[in-house]
Amino acid sequence: MVNTSEFIFNTVYLTILIAILNYMIIKLKKLNPLKENLAKLFIAAFVSLLLGDSAHLITRIIALTNSNIPNASALIGFGSFLTAIGFTIFFALFTVIWGRRFNRCKNVFFFLLILIGIVRFIILLFPQNNWLSATVPRSWSLLRNAFLMAQGFGVGAAFMISSKGNDKQFNSIGLMFILSFIAYLPTYVFPNLSTILIMICFIIHTICYIIADIICAKWFKINSTPLN
Repeated sequence: MVNTSEFIFNTVYLTILIAILNYMIIKLKKLNPLKENLAKLFIAAFVSLLLGDSAHLITRIIALTNSNIPNASALIGFGSFLTAIGFTIFFALFTVIWGRRFNRCKNVFFFLLILIGIVRFIILLFPQNNWLSATVPRSWSLLRNAFLMAQGFGVGAAFMISSKGNDKQFNSIGLMFILSFIAYLPTYVFPNLSTILIMICFIIHTICYIIADIICAKWFKINSTPLN
């Protein structure tokens, strides 16, 4: 059975993402040409986030509302796999955004973040993850999420350090990434948390991405020029 409050929250979250993405796409035509490539990376990043989270929600709803599906856990697991891929691409694209915005594409830390993303992507493809099974190996869950947190905390820190004192918006984006993973950390370290605590952690985690999305939309507004 689908948890009604979970369904409503996720639906509102995805609706907000879609609305802000549409806003970004509309504003893209009005942007300063020098900002256009960076803007396209923002859009691509949030599209990957949207597709990944949509896959999780849609497969979960189909599996839990259709009794004719013989292996619901396999469908839910496949949705989780797509979500994991989406998150990995999301932070890889934000790594590139950071590199281009602050001229760090030849920086050692830039290559380290890219490498972390590649390694996590490869780990996600291993059959030992048991994506299609109801039983997820704890060791593989810890491994793939360790790389996700390294990627997320790393990108967040890179944004905050590079933008300190000269770019409030990018600094705020980095802060939202770090706060999102601080909220996510208890669910990773303490797998036996109560359902209500896990839900609170994920709500905070999700709200941080919504705020980051809004900040990015504000960047589009600031850098757009009125059409004559």
